[in-house]
Amino acid sequence: MSRISHQIRTPLNTVQMGLKLIQEQLDCTPENEEKLTTLRAMQDACHTSGTILDELLTYEELESGSLKLDTKQLQIMCYLKSTVLSFELLVMTRFLGIVLHMTRSDPIYYD
Repeated sequence: MSRISHQIRTPLNTVQMGLKLIQEQLDCTPENEEKLTTLRAMQDACHTSGTILDELLTYEELESGSLKLDTKQLQIMCYLKSTVLSFELLVMTRFLGIVLHMTRSDPIYYD
């Protein structure tokens, strides 16, 4: 599967680079809006294809047992407080409120 991955990823990257070069040559004008929209859709499709390929490789590793999870405990409240803080100024400028309420204190793990 990794050989197939390389054979798919190389042309996919070539297409992505070509699309980026074309996009850089097009001015952001109303006449080019449709072309730019199409280019972005093509870039998104290439990105999605790469993501699917990565997921297939991960699935293969899971099936073969070669993928090992390296779990760590996450202090979710610290993370959530930081996230809420990052939105507080925006919320205040719109005269809204934001409240973080969490009662569960079980540890959360991630890889």
